[in-house]
This record gives sequence, structure tokens and C-alpha cells, in this order.
Amino acid sequence: FGLGAIKNVGVQAVRSIVEARAEGEFTSLYDFCSRVDLGQINRRVMENLILAGCFDSLGITRKQALSIMDECMELAAQVRQYNESGQMSLFDEADMLVEEPTIHVQGELPRADKLAREKEVLGFFVSENPLDQYRRAINLLATAEIAEILADRKEGYVRLAGIVSDVVRRISRKGEPYARFFLEDYSGRMELILFPSVYRQNIDNIELDRVVLVDGVVDCKEEEPKIFVRHAVPLPESVRELHIRVPEDGDKNKLIRALKKAPGPLEIFLHLPNRKVLLMNHMKAAESVELKKDLAAMYGRENVWFN
Repeated sequence: FGLGAIKNVGVQAVRSIVEARAEGEFTSLYDFCSRVDLGQINRRVMENLILAGCFDSLGITRKQALSIMDECMELAAQVRQYNESGQMSLFDEADMLVEEPTIHVQGELPRADKLAREKEVLGFFVSENPLDQYRRAINLLATAEIAEILADRKEGYVRLAGIVSDVVRRISRKGEPYARFFLEDYSGRMELILFPSVYRQNIDNIELDRVVLVDGVVDCKEEEPKIFVRHAVPLPESVRELHIRVPEDGDKNKLIRALKKAPGPLEIFLHLPNRKVLLMNHMKAAESVELKKDLAAMYGRENVWFN
């Protein structure tokens, strides 16, 4: 696995890197280029090694490494050619006369670009998960995790948050557009379908690597459960309301006691079995993951969500 998992990095390139590394740690990007076989490591391989984070430990950013990549490769090739031709045979260490390329750019690639390109060459994220910055929002907004849905195979309405991948747009036999895509959260990935009836209202939000909030219905008729999307939006940055689906004969005093533990500015809506929705005028709630956990323990995780 290891280096071989990186896109376009073949067996011979890996062997060259491993053999060079056995002689000692690489000290710079130029040092790497001067010690490996550039006949096996071309520009595309070099770029993918950088994007995969292979040189992060050298104290330079991926943006900086990309900025001097071509210069390092060209200089290393020239020095090797001189050494092999004997033109610098008067010197014991020809490399010592070489001035390594200077970095002139500052900073790193934009976070989204860095992660997208990392995933492109590896097939997964290594340095961080794009969902990390949304963890709290996901805990507040989602009512289920993908692994839970795949394991339980329980049909019903759910709300998921995750990263969009593998978007495929199609035209039905009736000439109507629809789409299939995968959603990935911390627990796994599963396929979602955007039928023609909701396609136009939602397709603009289904972009590759975008973090979205999806409301839909779990369908378990096939071997792998799928979700039929009802609504999909970019993950909200804030919440305004707390929604709780409660049974008709539920213990109202228990609910009030739980809500009193986390007072705040958010309006509270109770969803009753007859589809009637009540606004609790006399109480408001805090934006609290702990409150959601307490309410989920009382009514079920699928029946508590923030909006």
C-alpha cells in the first residue's frame, strides 16, 4: 500500500524512492530529486507525490513545493548529466556547488483545493476530513449516520449531512433529468437518488465535494439501501429552531424538565402524530448537542433535530 496507493505512482517509482531513502532521510525537495531515478518519476508522479503530502515533513507547504518542483527536477537532471559525462570530474562533490531552488511563494493551497486534490490522488483524505469544521453543526442537524442506516435497513424519513461524491446526471426514458450521487459522512457512504420531481429544485446544491444537508426517505427494496432525496441544501452555518416529534401520550412534564436545563434563544416546535405542529410560546431552547442527546434518548434520534 503506502506510496503505491498514490495515483500514477508505479512499482518502479516506488522502488526508486525506497532505495534512495535507505541511504538517509530526504532533506529537501531538490535532495529528493537528485537521489531518485527521474526516469521513473516524471512530472505527473512528482506532482501527485506533493499533493498526497509526501513532502509535508520537509517544512514546506504543498503550494511552495509545487512552485519549485519543475526547477528542482530540471536542476537535478542537469547535475546528474554533468556527473555522468565527467564534465565536473575535477570536483569530489559536484552537488556541493549547486544552489538549490529558492521558494518565493508564501502560504498553502486554499483548504478546499488542498483537500480536493489530496483526495483526487489518494482516493481518500489523509491530512484532515473536510467535515471536521462542521462536526458541531452535523451533530445538531442530522438525525442519523450512514452506517446506522445501512446496518438497520429501516425505512423512513431521515436527515443526513455529508460530502457529495460521484455525481452522475441522467435522462429518464420520459426525457426527464435525474441524478445519482454518493454521500459520505464520518461513518460511511451510500447512494442517494434525486428523482425528476425534485431534481430542478435541488441539483444546483449537489456539487462534487460540497458538504450538504439532505432530507430524504430510506428505501431498502434493493440489496443496498438508498435514499430518495426530498430536499438538499448546503450545510447551514447556524440554527434557528428546535424540532421534536412527540407521541400524543408523551410525558409533557419530562419534556419541560429537559428543556429547562438548556434555555436559549431558539424557538421550539412540537410535531404531533396528527401532523399538527405546535409552537411552544412559553419556552425557548439553546443550541445544544447535549440537549439533543437527552431528547433523543426520550423520543428517538430520528425525532429530534435543529433547523
